[in-house]
Amino acid sequence: MPAIETAAPFLQAVYVDVTRRVQSEAALRASNERWRAIFESAAVGIATGDLDGGVLSMNPAFQRTLGYTEDEIRNLTVFEFTHEEDRAETRRFFSAIITGRQTSYRFEKRYRRKDGATIWADVSASMVPATDTTPAFLAVMAVDITDRKQAEAALRASEERWRAMFETAPVGIATLDFGHRSYLTANESFQRMTGYSENELRQLTTLDITHEDDRAATQGRIDSAIVGVLQRKRYRRKDGEVIWADVTPFVVPATDGTPAFLGAVIVDVTDRRRAEDALRRSEAYLNEVFDTFPDGVSIIGRDYRYQRVNHTYEVRTGLGSEQIVGMHLADRVGLKAFNEIVKTELDRCLAGEHVSYAYWLTPTNSGRRYLEVTYAPIFISGPNQASAALAITRDLTEYMLASEALRQAQADLARLNRIMLLGEMTSSIAHEVNQPIAAVITNANAGLRWLGARPPNLEEARQTLARIVRDGNRAGEVIDRVRALTRKVPPRRDRLDLGEVIREVTPLTQAELQRNEVRWQTRIADGLPLVPGDQVQLQQVIINLVVNAVEAMSEVVDRPRELTIVAGKGDSNELFVEVQDTGPGLDQANLDRLFHSFYTTKPEGMGMGLAISRSIVEAHGGRLSAAPNEPHGAVFRFTLAVEGASSPHSVPSPS
Repeated sequence: MPAIETAAPFLQAVYVDVTRRVQSEAALRASNERWRAIFESAAVGIATGDLDGGVLSMNPAFQRTLGYTEDEIRNLTVFEFTHEEDRAETRRFFSAIITGRQTSYRFEKRYRRKDGATIWADVSASMVPATDTTPAFLAVMAVDITDRKQAEAALRASEERWRAMFETAPVGIATLDFGHRSYLTANESFQRMTGYSENELRQLTTLDITHEDDRAATQGRIDSAIVGVLQRKRYRRKDGEVIWADVTPFVVPATDGTPAFLGAVIVDVTDRRRAEDALRRSEAYLNEVFDTFPDGVSIIGRDYRYQRVNHTYEVRTGLGSEQIVGMHLADRVGLKAFNEIVKTELDRCLAGEHVSYAYWLTPTNSGRRYLEVTYAPIFISGPNQASAALAITRDLTEYMLASEALRQAQADLARLNRIMLLGEMTSSIAHEVNQPIAAVITNANAGLRWLGARPPNLEEARQTLARIVRDGNRAGEVIDRVRALTRKVPPRRDRLDLGEVIREVTPLTQAELQRNEVRWQTRIADGLPLVPGDQVQLQQVIINLVVNAVEAMSEVVDRPRELTIVAGKGDSNELFVEVQDTGPGLDQANLDRLFHSFYTTKPEGMGMGLAISRSIVEAHGGRLSAAPNEPHGAVFRFTLAVEGASSPHSVPSPS
C-alpha cells in the first residue's frame, strides 16, 4: 500500500479460497475427457447437430457406418444422408423437437451411405437445452441394425415362402396339438379334400373325420406314438363321401416361443385307389377270361418258348401247365412244321404284326389236326419291340372234316338233282339253241334268195353258207355246255375280252330285237382287263338275259322299248355286265325266288333260264343279281373276277 502521513508503505495480500473451483474445473475436465472417450470409442453412432439440421460432431462409429469423414459430414445436413424414402418422416420428427412439441424421438430409419448402400439404424434424438456458454443442440444416437433388418427380411421371406407353400401345396398339410389331436391349421388342399373349412376343422379331432372302420387302427397308432411312417387310411368327408389318403405324420419340436406340435402331410389317393381296384378287377377278369377261353391260349416269348398257357390248351395237348411252360415250340408242333410254317408267322408277329394262318398239324397225340392260329404282339418293354406273342389256337379239325363232307354231299346232291332234271333239261336245251337254229334258218333263206337271183350271187351265197356253218357249230357248243352242267366238268377258262363277247351276241339276237321293236345300245368301258371264262357259256347267259328282257317288254305300249347292255369295272377287282330294260319291272314280293329252279312268270315258261344262268355265273366265280331299273323296268347284273384275282366264293381244301 502507498505511504500515508501516518504510516509507511506496506504490502497487503488478499487470499481467496479457490479450491472448490479448481476441483470443479478438474472434475469438468475429467468428465469431458470421459465423455470424449465414450464419444470416440462408442460402438454405436453418436452425433450432435444444430437446430438447422447441420452436423456439429460425429463419432468414428457413426462415420464408419455412413462412410464419410467428420470433415465431409460437416458439409452435409442430416437430411442429405437420410434415405430418400425416410426424409419426410425425419423432417416431421425434427420439426416436432425444434418447435418444442416433443423433447425427443426414437424410430428406425434408413441412411444412404456415401457409396450408395442402404443402412438401417435405430435412431434416438433429444434436444439439449442452451446454457450460458453454449446454444441448444440435438444429441443423436444411432445403432446400426442393418444385419437385424436383413435377417428379419429373410425371415419374413422364408415365412412367406413356407406360408405360400402351405397354402398352395397340391397335397393336404395340417397341424394338430399333441393333447387332443385337434386341428390347429389346415391348408386349402386339405379343406377341399375333407369338405370342411379351417374354422370347422379346429373344432374337430383327427378321429372325428376318420372313417369309422379305420378309427380303431388310427387310435392304435396315436397310442403307440407312431410318427414318420406312411399310413393309408380313409376319411369321411363332410358330405359323407369316402376318400382314401396316404398320411405321413411328423413332430415339430418346441421353440422358445411355440410348443411342440404335430404336422401331417395328406395325399388324396382316392382316384389311384379306384384305379388300383379297377386294375385288380381287370386283372382278375383277364385271368378268368384267359383260363376259361374256349380256344387254346398261350404266351410265347422271343425265344420261342411257352411262358403261359390256359386250361383249354392243357386239355387239347394232354399236358399240364408245368410241363408246357418253358417248352420250345418246335418240341410241340414238330421241327418241320416249326421251320416251314410256324416260325415264319411268329417272327412276323414279334416284328409287330397281327398274324393269322391255318395249317394241318401232324402227327399229334390226338392224330392229324387242322389248327387256325392268330398271333398278336405283346409290348411290355416299349413300343419298338414286341416282348412276346399272344397265340390263340382254334382246333377246326371237326369243322373242316364236316365241311369237306358237306361239300362232297352237296356236290353229289347237285349232280343227282341235275340228273333228275335231264328230262326238263331237254326242253331247256331246245330253248337255249333256239337262237342259233333261228339264225341258221334265216341265213338258209337268204342263201336261197341269193342262188335264185339272175344271175346267182355266188359270193353272197358263200358267205351265207359260212354263217350257217358258224351258227350250226354254235348250237352244238351250246348243247355241249348245257350238258356239261350235269357232269363234273369245269367250265373252260379262256382269256376273254368281255366287250368282244357282248358284241358277238348282237347278231344272234338281232331278229328277236327287230321283231319286238326294241331299241338296242351298248356302253362298254374302254381298257377292260381280260377275264378267265367259257365264251359260249357267258354269251348264253347274256342271250338269256336279253331274250327275257325282250319278252318282258313285248307288252309295253306307253313308252319306248329300250335295252341297254353296260360293261365296266366294279369294286373288289371285278368286272360287271348289266342288262337294263324298260319293261314292267320285278315283283318285289318274289324277288328272292327269281333264280330258283322252276319259278317263272311266263305262262309257258319252265323257270330254268335264270337258274341255269346263275349256275354258269357262279361256276365262273361271280354273282348274278336283279334290281329295279329307274324309272321303269329291271336290271340284271352279273360280276366276274378279272384274271389273277381270287374268287370270293373259293374254299381251300383242308388238305
